[in-house]
Amino acid sequence: MRTDKDGFLYVTRNTGGQILRFSKEGKVVDTIKTSFEHTTNLELAGPDGTTLVVVGKNMAQKDGPPSEGRVNTIKVPVAGRAWSELQTKL
Repeated sequence: MRTDKDGFLYVTRNTGGQILRFSKEGKVVDTIKTSFEHTTNLELAGPDGTTLVVVGKNMAQKDGPPSEGRVNTIKVPVAGRAWSELQTKL
């Protein structure tokens, strides 16, 4: 989970290939799709803090190749809180 500087909360869903963005009131205001099924962690990063970096994996299929790690980068409208706070300390 991460928050942006406006207080929205980004949460991975281990299945479903998506990130949920919650308002301060706890309502889902956005669903962000990823290119893989199992999202496990995220960070708001990049030059301006508005790049959502999502990591996870594709699960192995029966009699198929092993699980593989995956990374997606997705542009979001507001910079991350931790990223923004770090900029004031540089």
